Amino acid sequence: SLDSQTAQSCVYYSFPSAACLLLGMLDATKHTGLRNQTLFFGYSGQKYKEMWDLYFPNTEHHEGVGIEDLAMFISPWARTLEDELFFRNTCAEVAQVLGPDLKLYVVFLTLLISSQPPHSPLVHNTSLRQLQVDLSLLLYRYLTTKYQRDEAAKQAHSL
Repeated sequence: SLDSQTAQSCVYYSFPSAACLLLGMLDATKHTGLRNQTLFFGYSGQKYKEMWDLYFPNTEHHEGVGIEDLAMFISPWARTLEDELFFRNTCAEVAQVLGPDLKLYVVFLTLLISSQPPHSPLVHNTSLRQLQVDLSLLLYRYLTTKYQRDEAAKQAHSL
């Protein structure tokens, strides 16, 4: 297991990738509607229901939010148009591969956060590397419940 300082550092150093995953999952769940989309991301419970009913009455049929709905992604927002297209295409690929599968999203997010970029001081952490191996295996095994082995391996590799 990881200590809390290492876990926090993982989140810090992986943030750009995790943000891309979050935006991809917004697109993957947009078709479910705004309320179901917020439930997918963990907003639930009695207080949530009360606030939703108070502040968003009669919105159960509103469409969810996708990357194209966010003002910060109105072009130009990146250094180059190629960077914008790369980012959008990456988000779209993630959305297509993961779909609105919460279990797959959580396993992949955890794997993504534990996979550190080359400049991270955690890149040689042996506990983190073991966690990555375990999560990769868990990801593959979960995908085998949805696909044949060859397709599961292909999907796992594409992620």
